[in-house]
Amino acid sequence: GNLRDIAAYPSSPDSVGVDEVQTALLKVALPHLIIRINEVKDWAKVLSVGEQQRIAFARILLNKPAVVFLDEATSGMDEGLELTLYRLLRAELPQSIMVSVSHRDTVEQHHERQLNLFGDGAWRLDRLTTAR
Repeated sequence: GNLRDIAAYPSSPDSVGVDEVQTALLKVALPHLIIRINEVKDWAKVLSVGEQQRIAFARILLNKPAVVFLDEATSGMDEGLELTLYRLLRAELPQSIMVSVSHRDTVEQHHERQLNLFGDGAWRLDRLTTAR
C-alpha cells in the first residue's frame, strides 16, 4: 500500500489526513518519506528495520491508543533515536500506558516499573528510580 495507509493502520486511511501523516513522519525522523506518501510499494522490502520501527511510532502518534505494547520496538535504532522517540511518546501521549519488552537497559529510563520474570511462574514487580 501507500505510506498514508500504512501509517494510519489500524485506522481507516480516510480517518487520517495527509498533513497528519506528514507531521507524524517528521516527528519520528522520517522527513525523506514525506514526498513518497502516495507511493505504493512493498514497504517492508524498501524500508530498513529502523525505518519500519519509526513507522510504528508514527502509527502510535496517529492512533493515540490508551495502551501501547512495544516489543523490541527500538532494536534497529541507536540509543539517541530511541531516547527521542520514547520522549516523544511521553510528551504526545502522557495518559497512555506504555509496556516495553526489550533487551536494552536504556529502555528502563522511560518506565516507572519493571516486571521481572524468573521462570516456573515466579515474578516480581519492581519500582524503577530512573523513570522520567
